[in-house]
Amino acid sequence: RQVKEGCGHLQEVYWVCALSVNHHASICGSFADLPEKDSVQKKVYPLCECQTRKHFYGDLCETNKFQDLMAALLQANPKLRQVVAVDVDFAVFRRTWCNAEIAEGHSLGLPQSFKICDRRCIERHRPELGAVDIRTCRTSRPEDKETILSDIPEPDAFNATLRKTLLASPDLYPADLSRSLVALARRGAAAKRPKTAGSAAGGL
Repeated sequence: RQVKEGCGHLQEVYWVCALSVNHHASICGSFADLPEKDSVQKKVYPLCECQTRKHFYGDLCETNKFQDLMAALLQANPKLRQVVAVDVDFAVFRRTWCNAEIAEGHSLGLPQSFKICDRRCIERHRPELGAVDIRTCRTSRPEDKETILSDIPEPDAFNATLRKTLLASPDLYPADLSRSLVALARRGAAAKRPKTAGSAAGGL
């Protein structure tokens, strides 16, 4: 952090796709609905002007096969894990694709971990997780949302499972708050423990 701040690069944001999906062949030229802004400078992100041919459906589309890909990866490596890098605004949980992939990881039985910036992010946004609804989440293209929802026959049940998955993760609790709750529980248990004859006599 200090190195990046000293170089003037701390506010730069990178979208890293570990599987090298070519987003120039899909969503680089449009917003989901309203123009998205940089949370720091409050400026609208510029859209890409590349002339790459877009493929939103079919075999040449690189963004519509995550269920098959996750299943294939798990088959190739039974120790596969799912790690979710969570932004400071928890916007990842308002994205249809992201929630669908989290839910798919849960259904496959993958060990899941969520990487959070700091305690303040958790305290500020964790209550929102109890109201996550796949139907109100966003995609870069409305058609993508329709495709994902068409694969979810029972959205209410899907939402219930997704919320349970998120709220049950220890990563989404502040570490020091968790320790405080454990200490409080232990003190409560000690207070309820019956006193022995020795302890009673010692108190006289």
